[in-house]
Amino acid sequence: IKTFIRCGAYKDRPAQSDNLHLDIWVNGENLLRDSGSYKYNTDKEYLNYFNGCEGHNTLSIAGEDQMLKGGRFIWYYWVKKASAKLIKQHNSFNFEGQINAFKQLNKNIIHKRSISKEFKSKEWLVKDSVTNSSRKIYQYWHLPLNKKDQIEITSTDALGNNLTPIIEEKWFSGYYGVKESSLRITFETNTNQFNTKIKVL
Repeated sequence: IKTFIRCGAYKDRPAQSDNLHLDIWVNGENLLRDSGSYKYNTDKEYLNYFNGCEGHNTLSIAGEDQMLKGGRFIWYYWVKKASAKLIKQHNSFNFEGQINAFKQLNKNIIHKRSISKEFKSKEWLVKDSVTNSSRKIYQYWHLPLNKKDQIEITSTDALGNNLTPIIEEKWFSGYYGVKESSLRITFETNTNQFNTKIKVL
């Protein structure tokens, strides 16, 4: 079992809006993944999807990316402030990361993500919280279509309400210029928090 988390500030030009993306591998298979790159020059819909928050296992505010997309390879309002720490306890790993992002909406927005996993378990507890924004937030999870029965993802909001997943067929690009069908699970809330459990069955 391998768990990867993306968290960083940019000194060089960013390629994608994918901060705090979570990737999970089990027995050599990428069960939770990003959507790839597809093409550098294609329809705006595909560019926004593959390069933006929508195509990654992270959070979006009001459907916006963490940075503002410009033309071609350009992003505005780069993420300049990010921090992360990984704490190993007697039987678990605990990750805590945060970014100052979505500056096109408010320069003070902070997205925090914490992830907890016991050593030998196939269960991840993910908490996302947003401060300094009152807009609707969306949480995205991407997995292969043929693995949908191997993963169980549930989430509650800041009030403890169970959230109904939106399950859609989207796209994945494992090779440049090639896209195939993939599955995306989305949660949405008007509160500022998701408490999500990911379980590999």
